[in-house]
Order: sequence, then C-alpha cells, then structure tokens
Amino acid sequence: MSERVILLTGFPSNELARRVLPRLLETERTARVMLLVPERFVDHAQEWLSALPHGQRERTTKLVGDVAGLDLALSGREYLELAAHVHVIHHCAAVTYSGAPLEMAERVNVGGTFEVLELARQAHQLERVVHWSTIGATGDSGRVVREDELIEPRSNPLAQTRFRAEKLIARVREEVPVTVLRTAMLVGDSRTGRLARIEGAHLMISALLNAPRDVPMLRPAQGSAQLQVVPIDYAVEAGLAIARADDSIGRTHHIIDRDALSIEDTLDLIADIVGKPPPRGSLPPIFAQAVLRIPGVDRLAHAQRALLDELVRDVRYDDRNAQAVLSRTDLVCSSLPSYIGKLVSHVERERKSDRPLPSYSLLR
Repeated sequence: MSERVILLTGFPSNELARRVLPRLLETERTARVMLLVPERFVDHAQEWLSALPHGQRERTTKLVGDVAGLDLALSGREYLELAAHVHVIHHCAAVTYSGAPLEMAERVNVGGTFEVLELARQAHQLERVVHWSTIGATGDSGRVVREDELIEPRSNPLAQTRFRAEKLIARVREEVPVTVLRTAMLVGDSRTGRLARIEGAHLMISALLNAPRDVPMLRPAQGSAQLQVVPIDYAVEAGLAIARADDSIGRTHHIIDRDALSIEDTLDLIADIVGKPPPRGSLPPIFAQAVLRIPGVDRLAHAQRALLDELVRDVRYDDRNAQAVLSRTDLVCSSLPSYIGKLVSHVERERKSDRPLPSYSLLR
C-alpha cells in the first residue's frame, strides 16, 4: 500500500466523525481513509458512504472492529497491516451523550484512547494522532484555563472520562506525535442550524419554545458566565486546519468562540427570537442540581443535567495555541447572534417531528 493512509474512528455513530470524513476526502485528495466501524453499524456506514461522490467513496475502506477492543478487535493481519501503513489517526470515537451508561463512556472514551495509542506506538510511518476532545475535559472552576493545563473536572462523570483519556495522552507525548483538539460545546451548523441530537445549548432553545408564553424562565445564578459554544462546521474546519500544521504536534488547542456571549445574553436572545418573556430571577445551581437528582427525575433528565453542568461552569479558556495556527488561515468563528435563528428553526422543525423533545419543567 503506497498511498497515504488515514484512520478515522467514530464513524458513523459520532456526528463529528461524519463531518470530518468528507472534509478529509476533499482536502486529502490522494489519501485512503480507513474507517473503523463496529459490526452493528456496518449497514449504517454504507448508507452514509453511498451518498459520497464515487471518487471519494472509492478511497474509503471499512475495517470492522471496535475502538475499545484488544487490537481494535481487528484480525492479526488487519492490525499489522494498519500499523505498517497508517500515517495519520483522527480519533473521534467518544461517548458524548450524558444519558449513556457510565461504564460505556469509560470503555469507549478511556479504553478506546488507550487502544488508539497502542496502535500509534507500533505505527512506524505515523505522522500524528489527532485526538478530538472537549473543553469539558479540563477545569470547571472559576478561572482561566490554559491549553497546556489538564485539570480534573469536578462537575460530571462523563467529563471525567474525557479527562482520563487526555491523561493517557499526556503520558505518551514523548513517544507519540499527538495533536489534541478541545472544542467548545458543539451546536448546529452555522448555515443550517442542524445537529443530529437535540442536546447541549439546543436544550435552552427547546426549554424556551416549550415554556408557557406568559411565564418567564428562571435565570441560572451564574448568568454572567460565558456560554462557550461553537458551530460544528467551524469546529471541523478549525480542527483540520490545526491538524495539518507542523507546529501543532505535541500541543493542545482550544477551539472556542473568542467573543462568546454570557448565559444571560444568550437566554435573552433566544427568548426574543421565540417571542417569549426574557428569563428573570435566579435559579441557584445547587438547588437546580438537587431537583434534577430527585429519584425518577434523574432518569429522565440526563441531557438537561449535562446542560446544567455547563451553565454552572464559570471558566474562560485561553486559546493562544489555536490562534497561532488559525491566524494563518481565513477561518473565523461565526458570532452566536449571526446563526442563533438557524438553531431555533432547526429545533422548531424537530418539535414537529415524531421525536420527543425535553419538557420545559425539567429545565426550570
């Protein structure tokens, strides 16, 4: 195999991986992209691939395996061939949905990263591993977090699995070329508003859409904190630009909105768009967390609890490593006011579909 080989994990179940794949095929025009696909998702993967242009589809190869399995659950021959020929690994596989069992998150987020790094150690032509992480993996107390810091988050167990994955990477930086990309909370595409799952900041929109017209929603107590979100299309473009830069190896990069709005301003903006009264008063975070952990409610409110964890996070993120690369491109993160209307329209369309949306009461 003489062509350049890229391994992509997380396809097709991970939306980030689904977005990264076509951009890799467009920008790496002579590369072959190997897709590590769990057996249960093979048919789904084929559906996605069938929508690609023929020339791009022909440069993809499915490897049926498991990112957290021993040797990625590949046959001995497949694993050795992959190790011998892979040049770049884009590790997107991760459990990001807060409703998933913690043992699954531990297995995929931590165990999967361990197995990817084991492959990287044996890959003699390897140029780099690109680890797609999240700012949630580090620091959730009131301070500025630098890109070279890895601080254990206290807020939720899912974030702690992403932290432990990065701890594994920190231990092998001297022997494995790694670029870590920590993205802010992902929201829908800046052009279409679309995100596959209604979660994260989209739940704020859902809450206001479902709220009684004359009953204002309560503000979180830390409403002056930044709501750090980026559109998924920008995250992919910025991440791939950083992943191509020679000076990004061995570094961590925060992909954020440098002009992020406060939570208060964001809620006011959404309320104005959906024609609801602006939030008022104050909902103490300790009280809100206690309510969401009441037996019965805790089983219904995984996504809402994850959003609440974000709303009580009062952290600012330094991004000088990312900017050192992105300043050499024409990429600029769209401001939230410029695309928030598209996010609202997307959530409204989902409300009219058959998929249930979170109720207002669970976010009060």
